[in-house]
Amino acid sequence: MKRGALRFGVLDIGTAKTVALVLEGVPGWSVKVLGYGQAATRGVERGQVVDMPALIRTVTRAMNRARRMAKVGDGPLPIWSNLAARPVQALTHRGAVGLPNNMVEEEDVLRAEEAARAVPIEHNQAVLHIIRRGFFLDDKPVHWPVGMYGYRLEAEVHIITVPRTDLLNLKQALEDAGLLVEAFVLNPLAVGEAVLSDTEREMGVIVCDIGAGTTDVAVYAGHEVDFATVLPLGGNDLTRDLAQILSLPWQEAERLKVEHGHASPDAVQEDQWLTIHPFGEGEAVRIRARDVAAILEARIRDIFQKVARAVREAGKWGMFPAGLVLTGGTSHLPGLRQMLARELKMPVRIARLHPNLTWPQAMSGPEYATALGVVYFAQAYLEHGQGTARVPAAASGDFWSRVKAFLRGLLP
Repeated sequence: MKRGALRFGVLDIGTAKTVALVLEGVPGWSVKVLGYGQAATRGVERGQVVDMPALIRTVTRAMNRARRMAKVGDGPLPIWSNLAARPVQALTHRGAVGLPNNMVEEEDVLRAEEAARAVPIEHNQAVLHIIRRGFFLDDKPVHWPVGMYGYRLEAEVHIITVPRTDLLNLKQALEDAGLLVEAFVLNPLAVGEAVLSDTEREMGVIVCDIGAGTTDVAVYAGHEVDFATVLPLGGNDLTRDLAQILSLPWQEAERLKVEHGHASPDAVQEDQWLTIHPFGEGEAVRIRARDVAAILEARIRDIFQKVARAVREAGKWGMFPAGLVLTGGTSHLPGLRQMLARELKMPVRIARLHPNLTWPQAMSGPEYATALGVVYFAQAYLEHGQGTARVPAAASGDFWSRVKAFLRGLLP
C-alpha cells in the first residue's frame, strides 16, 4: 500500500445480486478500485433483510472475491453500503441563529445547520441523510453566506429518515460478516450521484432505478434531491407475471424476459412466435412474442403509475425539463425508453455511468449505478467529513476522527 493511502470497501446489496469493491484513496483523494466481487443475493427480499445467516454468507462471498482480486487480507476494512429501506420519510426544516459580530463566520454556519437539524422524528425512524439545501441571510436567499454582513442567518436542510429496524438489521448482518460499517447510503441518492449531470439536477429530473425487487425513485430540483422513496416493485415482478400467467418455471420466465421481452406490444411483429416450456406440457409450446410484450407492458405501467402517484402525493409532481433517467437491470428491456416517453410525455434516457475514477469494464452497465454512487458518497465523506452536502448522516464519528488524525499526519 502506498504511503498515506487509505483502503475502504463499498457494498451494493440488491435483491438479485450483491456487489463488493475494495478501493484505495491516496493524498489528494484520487480513488482507484483494487478489486471487485459479486455474488447472488440470498436473505434479502424487496430490499429488506429476511434471512440474516443467508445474507451474511452472501456478503462474505462477494467481499472475499473482492479482497482476493485486491490482494487484501482479512484485516479491518471500513465499509460503506447501500440501503433500500422503506418507507422513506423526508422533511425540510430551517434553523436560525443570531450573528453577534454582524458578519457570517463558518462557526455561524455550523450553528445554523445544527439548529436546522434539531427536529423531532418518530421513535421508530432513524436519520440517514441530512442534506444542505441553502441559506437565508436576513430572510434573503444566499448561496454561501460566509463573509457577508447580516443580523440573522437561517440554514435549510433536507432530512431523510428510514425505519430504524431496517437500518439495524442490515448493520448487524454486515458486522456479523466481520465488516466495519461506517455509513449507509439510500439507494436513490446513490444512483443520482452516479448518473445525473449538474444541469439535470438544476433543471429538474426524476431518476428511477428498477432493480430486481425494488424501484428506487429520487426527484432533483435546484441541484439537490427534493424527494426520495423506495417502492416494493421491480424486475422480478415482470418475471413473476410471465411465470404465473404462462405457467412457466421461474428460470424459463426469466430467460423469456431477458432474451425476448419487449416493453411495447405494438413494436413487436404480429407474426413473431416464441417457443416456451410450460408446466404440465410434455412438448414445447408456441406463443406470440406480442403476447409476452403485453404482459410486460402491463406490469411496467403499474410500476410507473405508482412512481407518479408517490411523487404527486409528496407534492413534487410538476415540470421536469430533464425528464426521467432510468437505471437498473430492467432498463435494458427493449422499447422501455420509448414506451415511457410516450406515456409520461417527457424526455426519457437510459443512464450511462460516468465514473471519475478507473472503473471496471465489467461493471459499466446501468445496473451498477448504485455501487458507483456509494463510492462517490464514501469519497466525499473521506474528503470533507460528516455534514457536507450529500454526505450520509448515519456514519461513525470514531472513524472520521481517525481520518482527521491521518490527514494531520500528512502535514509538515
